Amino acid sequence: MDSNSSIIPSVVINLIALSHSTDMVIGLEGLGIGVYNDLMMIIATKVDEKQGKIVCDSLNQNTQELREKIAKFIEKYNSINPKINKLGDFFKKLDEGENFFVIPSTQSLPFDVYEKMFNYLVSLRDGVPYETVIEQTSLLFNDLRELYDMKAYGNIPVSIGEHDKAKRVCRFCGKDASKTTFKTKAHTISKSLGNNLIVTNDECDSCNNNFGKNIESDFAEYVGVFRSIMGMRGYNGIPHIKGDNFDIKQEDGQVKLNFIASTEEEEKMPIENMHLPLQSKQKIRLQNVYRSIVKYALSVLDASEMSHFSDTIEWIFQKKQIDQLPKVAMLEVPSFYNQQPQIIVYIRKKDDRRLPYLVVEFHFAHLVFVAIVPKTDMDDVFFMNDNEYQHFWKTFKHFSSNTGWLFKDFSSDIDDTFITNLNIVQRTK
Repeated sequence: MDSNSSIIPSVVINLIALSHSTDMVIGLEGLGIGVYNDLMMIIATKVDEKQGKIVCDSLNQNTQELREKIAKFIEKYNSINPKINKLGDFFKKLDEGENFFVIPSTQSLPFDVYEKMFNYLVSLRDGVPYETVIEQTSLLFNDLRELYDMKAYGNIPVSIGEHDKAKRVCRFCGKDASKTTFKTKAHTISKSLGNNLIVTNDECDSCNNNFGKNIESDFAEYVGVFRSIMGMRGYNGIPHIKGDNFDIKQEDGQVKLNFIASTEEEEKMPIENMHLPLQSKQKIRLQNVYRSIVKYALSVLDASEMSHFSDTIEWIFQKKQIDQLPKVAMLEVPSFYNQQPQIIVYIRKKDDRRLPYLVVEFHFAHLVFVAIVPKTDMDDVFFMNDNEYQHFWKTFKHFSSNTGWLFKDFSSDIDDTFITNLNIVQRTK
């Protein structure tokens, strides 16, 4: 018997839309093959009974008829595979008539494939030729590609760094396997934020524990409300967030928010449009939010690059102080959401020190953060004044061409009360 015959395959159902993308793994053992076949039949465009084949069009449209079929499919199979409920979450976030792709594969799709699918969906939405969308995208990126190497992570499983534990040297503290341990799987981005795909091999247990307790917990608190609203699964599933004046959780696919308003707030609060200041129980340091994003960026670099970031690492460990940091650009994109956090790093190729050496773009749920990595030995300017920052920002045309960015100051390095301002607007048909 072939030694590989006992391996049970699985299929990844990649669901891609402009408003929301996700993926779902279906094992093909036992009842799993029936689950997969039934799902393919729902989106089948042609059934060849003679050949025993079904032909599926990857491009689909969200219709009432399709949603009814999906609802019956979920009801039939969610007890067998609870992940089937992801389908329901996906369709809830789609607009009526919205186009989307369903692509079965052996793994989550690489970033460049997502980009092509996304551009095609844009062409359908805007009624312009696909070639025109590609040309417009190229205009935004061509100049930047001359200046920066761009690397994206978060769409497919990847292990970064040395695979042999005996040969590992921690990229952060510099200790080898004789002086530290590498027993714990170090998630590049905290698993509590939903990362199941990116692992950094050469991050030792001590550093992993340090980051988790001292900086990443503040980032998790900063985005905690969104983790619950958007259904981001961490170590213990979708988090139930409890604050000083609220608690928020998901139950049966519904977001349940209890808000305790003061008498003054209650009197001013209109029913149609509520502004809720949700106050966290845990005080946070805004610099730790910045430190976390930078730590994620350094975790995906080639180990040979780490020598440029000695002072940066000291700052991440809170051994060096930076009184003032460059602004962090932040954008909310409710129409685009992904279950897996994603990170893109931009590494400067040319010695143009008017531009930052390393820039990180971090995607979490519907939020995008863009930050300059500070304290590298490859930078001569600190991008603190408007002229320096604007030169950087205008160079990254795919950022500056979008409106709605907020430029946040995360320089505070003291524990402070944190409030998430949640606006609830009554929808009109």
